[in-house]
Amino acid sequence: MRCWICGEEGNTGEHLIKASDLRYYFGDITNKEPVYFQKGEKSWEMQSANSKYVKSEAKICNSCNSNKTQPYDKDWEILSKYMQNNHSRLLSNGKIKISNVFPGRKSEAMLNVHLYFCKLFGCRLAAEDTPLHLEPFKSSINGTKPCANLYIEFGSWDISNKFAGITSIQALEVNGRPAVVFWFYIIGRVAVYVSYIKKLEITRLKKNCWHPSSITKDVSFRKFNT
Repeated sequence: MRCWICGEEGNTGEHLIKASDLRYYFGDITNKEPVYFQKGEKSWEMQSANSKYVKSEAKICNSCNSNKTQPYDKDWEILSKYMQNNHSRLLSNGKIKISNVFPGRKSEAMLNVHLYFCKLFGCRLAAEDTPLHLEPFKSSINGTKPCANLYIEFGSWDISNKFAGITSIQALEVNGRPAVVFWFYIIGRVAVYVSYIKKLEITRLKKNCWHPSSITKDVSFRKFNT
């Protein structure tokens, strides 16, 4: 199978929930203390953070997985831990002050976070039946530039038990055509709403969402309806 990003031979499946998120939230995952990963309506028992069940069926090559996209992974890891550690305060304030997370490099780091979810979305598109094309996602990663229609939002997820997973990809239609295609990335109490907004003129679809073109100093953090 070819790498969906560059077209070279693909040899690794990307974690659909980052391994560092799983380890940080759950601790050691073993066959004695397994956890469950949920994708849409299905769930699987994981006996390690590298379980095959948590990896995308789409493949990427070693170069894209390391040299090209590793900075995206690292900055998401920083932001993810910050949200886990400061969850109650962020929810009370309703926002994340990005300069506290990435002092002196917030624009570069948040672009990397944006591209991390661009990569995850691309992995899902390459493996699942969706109404979107891969090209905008490939172009953004290969050019290290924002994906014009990709918006993300951070927030809190109500849970009764320890939980990690991704929701099914869904679409909202306007006049019979997809206006926004979206899904959630969930690790415990923290969730990310990942959306590809095809009709950018519909401003209500972008409310509370963040894009690298935003000039705001703070990023919304709200309670999602679950």
